Amino acid sequence: MENVLQTLDPKVCIICGKDFEKGKKKDPYVQNPTVEGLQRILTLAQQRDDDVHKTLAPYTDDILSSKIKVSYHVSCRANYCSKTKISEQQQVPIVESESTSAPRRLSRADTTSFKIRRDCFICGKASSRPEPLIAISTGTGASTRDKVLRAASERLDEDVHLRILSCPDLFAYDAKYHKMCLAHYISERNIAAARRRKESEKQTNIYDKAFIKLTEDIDKTVLSKYMKVRTLNSLTDSYDNILKTIAVEEGVSTVQHNKYRSWKLKEKLIQHYKDRLVFVPRPGQSDLICSDSMTIGCALREAAKLTEITVDCETTLSQTSQSLSEIQILHRAADILRKSMEQVEHDSQSYVSSDRLSRLHCSKYVPNILYDFVNWCVDSHAHRDYQTCDDDPASKDNLCVIAICHDLIGQSCHIHTPITLGLAILIHHEFGSKTLINELSAMGHCVSYTEVRHFLTSVAADQISRTESGVYIPTGLTGVAEHGIVDAAIDNFDQNEDTLDGKRTTHAMASVVFRRGQVSTADKCLARVPQRSLTTLNTFDMNGDKLY
Repeated sequence: MENVLQTLDPKVCIICGKDFEKGKKKDPYVQNPTVEGLQRILTLAQQRDDDVHKTLAPYTDDILSSKIKVSYHVSCRANYCSKTKISEQQQVPIVESESTSAPRRLSRADTTSFKIRRDCFICGKASSRPEPLIAISTGTGASTRDKVLRAASERLDEDVHLRILSCPDLFAYDAKYHKMCLAHYISERNIAAARRRKESEKQTNIYDKAFIKLTEDIDKTVLSKYMKVRTLNSLTDSYDNILKTIAVEEGVSTVQHNKYRSWKLKEKLIQHYKDRLVFVPRPGQSDLICSDSMTIGCALREAAKLTEITVDCETTLSQTSQSLSEIQILHRAADILRKSMEQVEHDSQSYVSSDRLSRLHCSKYVPNILYDFVNWCVDSHAHRDYQTCDDDPASKDNLCVIAICHDLIGQSCHIHTPITLGLAILIHHEFGSKTLINELSAMGHCVSYTEVRHFLTSVAADQISRTESGVYIPTGLTGVAEHGIVDAAIDNFDQNEDTLDGKRTTHAMASVVFRRGQVSTADKCLARVPQRSLTTLNTFDMNGDKLY
């Protein structure tokens, strides 16, 4: 009982554990609480299941019968018995360990605390920051929703994706957002960076799972009572097979064709097992891995057995590699690269859309194996470190390497790639030089001037096909409900009422019709016409009327 009395000291608050007499400011406290007050605290402590409950539960009867005197601060009891504090504690989710449970898929119930009329539908925060919230304006809700949904899908962001899915009409729901949040979220560069982070996190989880399975195999072989000897290459192959199996189960395609490096696995094994594993280096061969309890004689005998098993395979491989000359190796590499370039999807009857000219889409256009080969040729660091796109997808952003790959694809497959076509159009707009375009085309950097004329004619034919009743309507003015309000402006307006017939009283130097916002047809491919100029293109047959 003396230990109990020392634990539950009447001079110490049973909730916060602080002495009533210490401290600069002495808070009021209850020295002789009522039975009802004590019963309330004990009941709430049982609901909370916290440290207070663990301390008071063994002595509940003695406390209620006043055999043990307890005291508490008035403010501590008020906070401890507050319904708001209790509800907040009950709403805290229980975080499960990654090693004991699989990752749970996010549901719409997890986003119920979000209020679209009060919070930004991107960051989920209210207008507590210096930037005010902006409401969705008329006619922009559908386009904004499509942009955010596309960005959330590419970012693998389930939070924002579920928020937007639950609101079919952002304008009707009075949705609000921060301008900087929206601009940052739909940026192509930020989307690519966010996706790389998500995929990297997912891959890290897969690598950890595969390593756990590999350690289980090592515990059953190398560190077991049989004390088997294995090579580092065999463990690397086992780890690679486990990794590919888990990648297929998890639906991650970025690691299926990635050969894991043996030196990386060696570092992970040393970090995990410390001195329990011994790595025996062998010049020109893979390291031997054995237990620290194995004697040198046993290790040598096991190594001899492994040598007898693998000597035939290694001899065959070495003889095969020596029989190939450098020219044959390069020719074989060219065959592999040409096959990868032939698999590039290309539509010869259309031109790519303008949004496909971004660096992100141009890098996706290039096969990884082709990018790695060119990158090793031009970048000494990538060649020295054996850097590949599969190891680091973020490294596939060298514009020089991407441009060279587009040139190779264009020359090998005789097609116009996004960069070879875009470069020729850029030169035509900036300089208008036929000679410069043909010179660069002869070097393989862009398409010919004839192909540029094909493109310009196709653009003109596409615009002519949009005429209605003989009036040309630009692409961005295709509809009020779909794209926004159409405005008209007049320059140097003049009204002259002194006319003979009272007509034609309005005069203007120039007039323009425009629409605010982005053109929604940036992702639309352009049909390719066979004609090279408008002189050979019969525009009257396209719409049956004259253009004004």
